[in-house]
Formats: sequence, structure tokens, C-alpha cells
Amino acid sequence: VLILAHSGGFHTVVAGLEKVNAAVGDEVAAGEPLGLMPASRTPAPELYFEVRLNGTPIDPLGKAAAQLSAH
Repeated sequence: VLILAHSGGFHTVVAGLEKVNAAVGDEVAAGEPLGLMPASRTPAPELYFEVRLNGTPIDPLGKAAAQLSAH
């Protein structure tokens, strides 16, 4: 599980990666790979992605999440 802190109280949670390319305290640039998905096809790999605002999950396509791209 990888949790990324953003400004404005936003966090993103990413799970399902086989290898994570970041460590605690690292800064990650926009577009930088966060890790690698598992190579196995059985079962098919699944990526989990969640956006949180002040600790509460929100709709990543909703109005509150639109603020995230502005930061």
C-alpha cells in the first residue's frame, strides 16, 4: 500500500503493486512511475486507487477531487 500526501488535506491510496518505487518521505513528481504491477496473469492483477480528503474517501471524479489537480 502506498499513501501519497498532497496539499489541501488530500491523500491518494494505491494498492496492488508488486514493487513500489517510493519510500517514506520521498517526493514523487507528476507522471513519475509509482511502481510495477505484478506480472502474473492468474489471477489478473488489480490496481486499487482511492482519493481521500481529510481522511474521508471521496469520488475521484467529483467536485472535491477537482481541487486536487489545482494544487
